[in-house]
Parts: sequence; C-alpha cells; structure tokens
Amino acid sequence: MPRRTTATALRANLYQVLDDVLATGEPVEISRPEGSLWIVATPPTRLRDLGAIPRRAVLACSVDDLVGTTFPWAGNEGT
Repeated sequence: MPRRTTATALRANLYQVLDDVLATGEPVEISRPEGSLWIVATPPTRLRDLGAIPRRAVLACSVDDLVGTTFPWAGNEGT
C-alpha cells in the first residue's frame, strides 16, 4: 500500500521522502484539497536505454590481434 502524506508534511521532510521513494521503490501519495499527487521512482533512463544502442565495429582488426602488441618507446626525449 502506498504511503500517504500531506503537502505540509512533505515540505518538512522533502529530501527524506525522496530518498525513501528511491530506496524502496514505494510511491508516496500527497493529499491536497484539489486532489492527489504521486511521487514515483522510475529506472534511470540511461541504463534503461542501453539495449537500444546499436553495436558498431570500432576496431579495424580483431581483438585477438591487439594482445601482445608492442610499440617502440623513445623515453622522455624532448620533454
């Protein structure tokens, strides 16, 4: 059952209520004379949409070709 509170109580404990909603996932109903409002947690958009990102070939070689690759080292000459 969702938690209920008033706008006055919400104002006094706003950050605690927001933290609780994020921690528990339980929505909070705010009662007003004109009607009700809800604070509801949703999953982060960036994580939710990662599956929609197309895979791209970003290497011009296979990953196995990179293993053991060495490059010449000139030290700190000229710095």
